[in-house]
Amino acid sequence: MVFTGSPANSNAKGDCAPLSLAETILYKLNAFRIRRTELWGDIQHFGSWLESEAVTDSNEISEGTILINLDPDGTAETMRIGSKKDPDILNDYKRLWRFLYSLDIRHLKLDARLERNQIEDVMSLLYAYRSKLIKRRNGKIPRGSVGHLLRENGLHIACTCTSIQGETLAISYTYCTLVFSNFVHRFEQKHKNFHDHRALFHAAPRYALMIGIGSVGPGIFYAFRLGHWQLFAISGFLALLLACLTYVFFMVAGSVEYDNEEKEYQLNKAYSKLKNYAEECKYLAKTLTSKNKELQNFTSIIRHDMGNSLLSIDAFTSILDEYCGQLDQILGKNSMSQELKDQVSSIVKSDIPEAVSYIQTSATEMKKLLEGLKQVADVGRRTLNIEPQDMNEIIKQIVGKMSLQFDDCGASVAVEPLSACLGDATQLNQVFSNLLNNALKYLEPNRKGSIHISSRVEQEMSIYCIEDNGIGIAPADKEKVFEIFHRVDPEGPVSGEGLGLTIVGRIIDRHQGRIWLESELGKGSIIYVALPMAWGKTSALTKTTGRNS
Repeated sequence: MVFTGSPANSNAKGDCAPLSLAETILYKLNAFRIRRTELWGDIQHFGSWLESEAVTDSNEISEGTILINLDPDGTAETMRIGSKKDPDILNDYKRLWRFLYSLDIRHLKLDARLERNQIEDVMSLLYAYRSKLIKRRNGKIPRGSVGHLLRENGLHIACTCTSIQGETLAISYTYCTLVFSNFVHRFEQKHKNFHDHRALFHAAPRYALMIGIGSVGPGIFYAFRLGHWQLFAISGFLALLLACLTYVFFMVAGSVEYDNEEKEYQLNKAYSKLKNYAEECKYLAKTLTSKNKELQNFTSIIRHDMGNSLLSIDAFTSILDEYCGQLDQILGKNSMSQELKDQVSSIVKSDIPEAVSYIQTSATEMKKLLEGLKQVADVGRRTLNIEPQDMNEIIKQIVGKMSLQFDDCGASVAVEPLSACLGDATQLNQVFSNLLNNALKYLEPNRKGSIHISSRVEQEMSIYCIEDNGIGIAPADKEKVFEIFHRVDPEGPVSGEGLGLTIVGRIIDRHQGRIWLESELGKGSIIYVALPMAWGKTSALTKTTGRNS
C-alpha cells in the first residue's frame, strides 16, 4: 500500500517538486470538504476501478499507460489501454469528468499502477486549487505548488508525479520514502552490523537485558528510598515487559532482515540469469541477422549468376536452331547419296530441335524457380504496415478479381461476416489470394466445387477458415505442404513450383500468426489462418459477400 503525505525524500522521476508542510495541511483540509460532495463517490469508484480492473487489463497486454479522452457532455469519449479501447465502462463517473473538464482538462494519461488513495489525494489537491487552475486561462502561471503542477516536471504528491500540460493531466507512479524510512536508514548507517540478520538475532538478548536493567534501576532506587516495595514489584514487572518487547522487536527485525536478504539474493540471482539470457539473445539476434543477410546475398547471387547462365543457354539454343536451318539448306544443295541426306536431315529436323526444345523448357522452369526464390526472399525484406484491417473488404476484392476463375471452374464461394485483424493489407491480400487459388486448383473435377470462408475469435486472435470440397490431402503430406518446393502431386495436371504455401506461411509468421490445415483425402480441406485481432474494429460489411456460379 502506498503511504500518503509529504515525503521526506523523493526519488521521483524528473525532479518533481514536493509539497510544503503548509500546502499539505491545506489540501488535507480540503479533502474533508470534497468528501461531503457527490463528486467524492465518483473519485472513489474510479480509483477502485483503476487499482483492480484496469491494472489487470494492462498487465494482460503489458501496457503501463491508460489514456482517457473527455467529451464536454461529461462522458469519456475513449479509453485506451494499448490497442484495447473500451469507452462505455467509464460512463459511470460523469461528475468526475465534468469536474476535470471545468479545469480545462480534456485528456488523462494515467500510470496503470496507480492506487485508489493516490487518485483521491490528487483529486483533492485539484479541488483545493481549482480556482487558481481556472485562472491559468489568462496565460499566467501562478507561483507555488500550482506553478509546479503546470510545469513539465510536475508536483510530487502521494508518491505520484502529477502535471498538467496544456489540456492533459498526467499522473505517473513514483517511488518515495517517508520519515520513518529515513530514520531506519540513518540508524543502519550508524550501526553497520544491523544490516545482517545474524547480528540482530545475537543482539536480541543483549539489548533486552540492557533495557531491562536500565528500566528497573530507577524503580529499585526509589523503592529502597521510599520503602514502597509495591513500586519495586511494579517496576520489575515493567522492566521485564520492556525486556520482552525489546527481545521480540529485535527477533522480528532480524526475521524481516533475513527475509529481505533472501529476496535480495534470489533477485540478484534472477537478474544475473536474466542478464546472461539477454546477452545470449543479443548474440543470437546478431547471428540470425548475419545469417539472414548471408541468405539474402546467397539468393541474390544465385539469381544473378544462374539468370545470366540461363540467358546464355537461351541465346545459344536460338543460335543453334538457326544453324540447323542453315545446315538443312546446305544439305538440300549438296550432291550426296539420298540415304546420307535422309540421315542428316532426320538429325537436323528432328533430333536436334527436340534436344533444343528440352533445353529451352528446362531453362524456362529454372527461370520460374529463380523468380519463386526471389519472391520467398522478398517476403522477409518488405516493411510491414500493420493496421486494423476489414477482412470483409479484402476478401470481397479478391473474390471480385477471381470471378472469371470461379466461372471457369463452375465453383461457388460463400463468405460469412469476418472479424477484423491487425496486418499489412498488401501481404494479407497475397495470403488469401494464394489460398483461394490453391482451393480452385485442387477442386474435385467430378463434383461442383464449393468454397466457404468464415471466422471466429479465440484468445485475442481472429481465426479465418477457408473450407473446400476438393481432392483433399493425404495424411503424409499435411506437414509438408508448407515446405519450399513441395507439391502434392508433381506428376498431376496442376502446374506450379510448390512455393505458394511457403510464401503464405512466411507472411503469417511475420504477422505473429499461425497457419494449419485439416484435410481428408477425397473429401476436401480446411485451412486455418490465425492473426492478431483488432480491438474495437467493427466490420463494415454485414451481408454475405459471395459469387455463385
